[in-house]
Amino acid sequence: MDGAAFECGATNQRSAIDGDWILGQVFDVIRLGVVGACQGVFAIAQAANAVMQQQDDGGVIINIGSLSGRRPSPNSSAYGAAKAGLANLTGSLAMEWAPKVRVNNVTVGYLETEKAELFYGDAAGVAAVGETVPMKRMARPGDVVGACLFLASPAAAFITGADIAVHGGGEPPPFLSAAQHG
Repeated sequence: MDGAAFECGATNQRSAIDGDWILGQVFDVIRLGVVGACQGVFAIAQAANAVMQQQDDGGVIINIGSLSGRRPSPNSSAYGAAKAGLANLTGSLAMEWAPKVRVNNVTVGYLETEKAELFYGDAAGVAAVGETVPMKRMARPGDVVGACLFLASPAAAFITGADIAVHGGGEPPPFLSAAQHG
């Protein structure tokens, strides 16, 4: 086993202030979306590490993160918390499992997939969101694959504990557009 990539997290798209949410439901989302997701990634990463530590060339573990884990994530707080936890887990495992196994995180920004319209509205909404990114489009699955292939390659042999952002330059802060238009 040369490498393994993991993704965790689920979102509920509900505001934490939603009056219809009862406390038990909030804790269920946190338990499943944060603890459960990271627990699964941790268990699989442990199994991969056990194999990789025995190999002459070790191996690489790549976690897939999200901008939601780096900044506030309204209406998907459990998802954002899961991704923040995954980023922290990545750094901790990188320190523990080096030098044989490298562990890195790829933070993904807005991602254009066949389901993007569920989050951003119609095709015009997807395009409008893409225009807010400095690279003038959303990330595509191939962009994420490219970052993972780099991290798994010999060119990244000294990279561990890193968090590579595949976000086209990031999200401009909202105050910029407000200041320019208001």
